[in-house]
Amino acid sequence: MPIVPVEARGTRVRGSDGRWYLDCLAAAGAMSLGWNHPVVTKAVTRTLDSGEPLLSLDFHTPARDAFVEALLGTLPPGLADDCVVHLCAPFPQEYRCPFGVGGAESMDLAVQSVDIFATVVERVQSSRRSDPLEVPCPT
Repeated sequence: MPIVPVEARGTRVRGSDGRWYLDCLAAAGAMSLGWNHPVVTKAVTRTLDSGEPLLSLDFHTPARDAFVEALLGTLPPGLADDCVVHLCAPFPQEYRCPFGVGGAESMDLAVQSVDIFATVVERVQSSRRSDPLEVPCPT
C-alpha cells in the first residue's frame, strides 16, 4: 500500500505525505468503528491504566468476564443458562457457544459447532485437523 498512515480519526487517514484520505477499507477488528474511536480509545486506555494483563489467551480477566456477561445478556431468556462461552483455543465438545478471535477461527468454530449440534449434516471435517472441509448437503 503506497499510503503510510501517520494519523487517523474516524473514517479519515493522514498519510506521511500530509494528505488526508477517506478510509474505505476499515473492516478489521475495532477499526469498523472508525480509527481511534473515542469509545475504543477510552476502553484501551482504561485497561492499560488498570494494569490488567493483556493478551492473556485463555486466562479469565475482569474485562473478559465483563464481555462474556454482556454477551450472554443478549441471549433470549433461558438460553444463557445452559450456555458456556469459550474464547480462543481449541474447541472441545463440552463448550456450547464458542467465540473466535478472528474470521478464520470463527469459521472453524462454526463448522465444528455444526458438526456437534446439527442433525441434518452427517459429517463436517474441520480444516484445523488438516483435513479437507467437507459439508454434505442434505438431500
